[in-house]
Amino acid sequence: LAGPRRAAFAAAVAADHPRPADLLGGAVDGLDGPRAQGWALEQKAAYLDHADPAAAQEVLAAARTRNPMVLRPLVPVAYARLTAAGGQAQRAADLLAGRYATGAALRLAAQVISDDLAFDPERTDDAEEALRQLADHLGLAGQRPEKEIGSGPDVLWALGGLGFWVIEAKTGATSDVVHKRDSAQLGHSMAWFRERYDQTATATPVIVHRARRMARDATAPPGARCLTEDGLARLRDAFLAFATGLASGRWDTADAVANQLVGHGLRATDLPQYLRTTQAASR
Repeated sequence: LAGPRRAAFAAAVAADHPRPADLLGGAVDGLDGPRAQGWALEQKAAYLDHADPAAAQEVLAAARTRNPMVLRPLVPVAYARLTAAGGQAQRAADLLAGRYATGAALRLAAQVISDDLAFDPERTDDAEEALRQLADHLGLAGQRPEKEIGSGPDVLWALGGLGFWVIEAKTGATSDVVHKRDSAQLGHSMAWFRERYDQTATATPVIVHRARRMARDATAPPGARCLTEDGLARLRDAFLAFATGLASGRWDTADAVANQLVGHGLRATDLPQYLRTTQAASR
């Protein structure tokens, strides 16, 4: 993209306003992956805004569908429901085979994701993105609705079979109880989910927090579960072992992935073992 970006800048300096957008638009299809494409479209929209602001907003909306980290358009992007169709092992094999050419690359990526799955007030955005990527690497499906469309949970997982986790990631929390504002946010996210998914879908409210005990004025949504430091550490270790096992053999077949998912307790049906029930406040 460096060449088109330089050419676009030169055209903009020369006041040839339609040309910068055309140059960047023409480079989009040749980029590797939707996130890079979204970034290029965001730059195209910036140039296009000088000549046609309405068209620039349309391009920015298209950029947002490919890369949720780019600027939001003035008109909100319509929410696209999350699905996890097909078998978990096959979905994981398809993603891993398409993304990693070598076992070393897979192992390194898994280490980065694992390192970001941490309780750290300075890296909460990294933790949320790592939770989303973890879902994808396990053959589930992940979204960050609050980041992507401005409403909803921090992270949403589709587990397959119309099962979901609605996740509020409080990895920056330092308290020994779950405060009212955090439990209320989880409740709001569950209400958001019920408004957008029909009654056949079932969701577990999950809060990622150091503590699982509610503050005196806090109430957890029905069925709420907590991913504590211990649970997150066990999940992180299982994921690293899963990736290491695949990296030493094959990661492009459903059978190979299925064996590792079973062996490391990472099937969708296994995941509740990493959660703990929330506790009411002591009276």
